[in-house]
Amino acid sequence: MMRSARPLAFVVALVLLLSEAVSHTAATPGMVYVAVSRDNRPVVGLSAADFIIQAGGTNEPVLSAEPAADPISLLLFVQTRPDDTSLARAALRSLLDLVRQMNPQARVALSNGPATPPFLSVTAQAEMLNRTIGVLYAEPDLGSLVERLPELTRHLSEEPSRRRIILAITPPGFTHGLRLTPDTGPDLQKCGCQLWGIEVGQVGGTVLDHDAVYSDLIEQSGGREAIVYGAPLLDVTLRQVATLMLSQYRVTYQHPDSNKPLTLRVGVRGQKGVQVYAPGWTVD
Repeated sequence: MMRSARPLAFVVALVLLLSEAVSHTAATPGMVYVAVSRDNRPVVGLSAADFIIQAGGTNEPVLSAEPAADPISLLLFVQTRPDDTSLARAALRSLLDLVRQMNPQARVALSNGPATPPFLSVTAQAEMLNRTIGVLYAEPDLGSLVERLPELTRHLSEEPSRRRIILAITPPGFTHGLRLTPDTGPDLQKCGCQLWGIEVGQVGGTVLDHDAVYSDLIEQSGGREAIVYGAPLLDVTLRQVATLMLSQYRVTYQHPDSNKPLTLRVGVRGQKGVQVYAPGWTVD
């Protein structure tokens, strides 16, 4: 079972473009990575004419839209219950196979303890990544994800690719959004990083300890949030989420000549029942 982030046919990305982070002129294009889904499947075949970009409430010309071919730098933050370990490992190996197939130049880091994890080539260092999965749960306390986001985003900001994603797989409530620091949002923005999350609840359970701060960070950064009830469903859900993530569009638009913060909205024309996942900040 998966839960949609927001059931809107028109955009779901609304955040500030911070003028102090990047200096734009009217001639400098903006760029966002956008995922579009319908019924949990990517919507393919879109072009620049299908997208709508609003900055500060004003429509801006969309210059291009094409399937993103940039290598992904993907940081996996994984914490599951001890009884779910073997199922989680199998799901992660399946995920790496999918990433290798769809984005062979990707680099992946697996967080398996309090230390900052190294990024490894999903193709050239495949065996090393598989061994890392085998010891992923040797250190059960990874620390609060929200508390560690500034550290993890700084690590991601050193990656050469601009397509940067944190994918968290955690039990409900583990993210502890109350530990949000003043640097968390700005660090995500500066890194140009999207936060995606899957919460793994118990079979037949309900998520009572919902973390609203964590959900807001996912939405603001342009990621997707999903919930599964039972680790046996993790493999299917993880592949659905990863397929959407790997099927992003790279959309460029004419950035307005403005020296003040602007809100950004991304939408799709003429598509019923779609959901749009796009970050509200750009790194140009």
